[in-house]
Amino acid sequence: MKKILEVLIIIPILLNMYSAKTEPAFSHNKQNNFIWASYYHVDRQNIYFIDTNDFCIYVSDLDKENKLKLIGDKVDNTGFIYKDGKIIYKKDNGYLYSYDILNKETDKISQYKLVKKYGSFFVLKNDIFYFDELNNLHKVSNGRDLIVMPSEKYVANNIYENQIIIGDSLFTWGEEGINKIDINNFQVEQIYFSRVYFLATYKDKIYFIDEDKRVCSTDLRGENLEIISEDRALDDTGDFTAGKLMIDDNKLYYISYRDNKSDLVRIDLADGQKSLVANNVQDFYVKNDRVIYFTSYEDGEIIMINNDKEKRFYNEDLKYIFILDYKDDQLILLAKSQNLENVFGEIFFLTID
Repeated sequence: MKKILEVLIIIPILLNMYSAKTEPAFSHNKQNNFIWASYYHVDRQNIYFIDTNDFCIYVSDLDKENKLKLIGDKVDNTGFIYKDGKIIYKKDNGYLYSYDILNKETDKISQYKLVKKYGSFFVLKNDIFYFDELNNLHKVSNGRDLIVMPSEKYVANNIYENQIIIGDSLFTWGEEGINKIDINNFQVEQIYFSRVYFLATYKDKIYFIDEDKRVCSTDLRGENLEIISEDRALDDTGDFTAGKLMIDDNKLYYISYRDNKSDLVRIDLADGQKSLVANNVQDFYVKNDRVIYFTSYEDGEIIMINNDKEKRFYNEDLKYIFILDYKDDQLILLAKSQNLENVFGEIFFLTID
């Protein structure tokens, strides 16, 4: 798969944010049990996002695409958290702040400066946790900086670079395998011990791309391992390594990289039947039986398959990189910035129906 070098900095953050989804409408999880920082958040009417041209936080109406600067502070590149009508972000001075959207008030909430790394702050069971410059863990609860319990510190140190919430369990994965964390009693159990590139869940199973680039599954205990496909489901021949699984209506979708091809494949989880959806696919998104994909980073074309009918949409000004979300006929994409000085890429909207 060809990759655009200019966006190598921002893509790992966006991929992490994307893979943390558990519901069709974008949200890290409905219970707010665990929230990781990201570059955008979609609610029922608006999208909140960091504009990488000035690194300020904006809000836009999904229908009218009206863009309004929400917070004038410049944030660093670790993202922000949306929680209960508030935006939690790390200002470029190193401290953590909270912005109340309704009251338009900003409060400094960290006593110490945060470490300069992605994942430096997160929400766990309604409390805000952050790592200071010495990598010590702190907890902010009800506006107070409190002592962290040993069990909380243990959980924080066992969260890998990717996460997903299933009920009261936090599944986190990466180079070391898969950890299952009970967020009620803070118990950590490693349920898979080899590298995992991408993970998705459906019903009572975990589906993932293993270290051999195969599509595999286990139950939620990490047992009953099954190889779903021997296809190479991850491309590591170019400048950037990516893999992706999506599940919709009991069907699993992934890109198969074989013989210099990148074919979008669908597997029916009921009977295991495999079928080809499209050729030469660079990225895709599946929701409500709609398969959306593009085959070129350069030509601005998006293709949607709905009820076996194909429709094509164009925006010749955009060079697509990654499909982030699809909501209310609005496709949310990361695309190459039209500002030549912006090497991160920008979030754009495309209406498709």
